[in-house]
Amino acid sequence: MALTLSQLARQRRWVKNRRANGLCLRCNTKIDVNQHRLCEACLAKNRERKRRIRMKKAGMIDEKRVMRIEVIDEGGLKYMRRDCAVRISVHDSGRTLKLFIVGKL
Repeated sequence: MALTLSQLARQRRWVKNRRANGLCLRCNTKIDVNQHRLCEACLAKNRERKRRIRMKKAGMIDEKRVMRIEVIDEGGLKYMRRDCAVRISVHDSGRTLKLFIVGKL
């Protein structure tokens, strides 16, 4: 969706006013305008969002989001644990996947 010239001008004025007042472009927090356009909390959220996008594109698993482990074989469910933190490790040139249950969340 392309912006019209008036919408683009309005957006630029809005950003210029926010920066002149020393405000984060997302959450109105006072910031040092010489360093960033966003506050530290918004920068951290942005980095986390970009990390999740990179992992999804690469087909990787985000360990922080895993909350339940299930082990299933041809006979059905053998082991299940909820509300656990997980650490994933790959060994033997990618032939072995190890799941370490670290503890409760």
